[in-house]
Amino acid sequence: MGRYSSVSNNAGSTLVCNNAGAANETFVLTNADGSQATFYGLNSLINTPGKLQTWADRYGSKQTYAWENLGGNILLNVITDSSCC
Repeated sequence: MGRYSSVSNNAGSTLVCNNAGAANETFVLTNADGSQATFYGLNSLINTPGKLQTWADRYGSKQTYAWENLGGNILLNVITDSSCC
């Protein structure tokens, strides 16, 4: 795997891999403003590898993305917004 560094672009972001190599592997990108994007890992056991799992802004609003793998075609199925309804 590569290494992410924001030093040269001053973004102040960090990228962390959690549970590397496991079926619940995720990558979390935390931005300088406090927002976070969580992505499904790239492990071959994961049905939707690399897809966005959640997005949370610095105020606590969160969107969750549900994906569906149909014969190798990964499609966005549902977006749930925590601040809605």
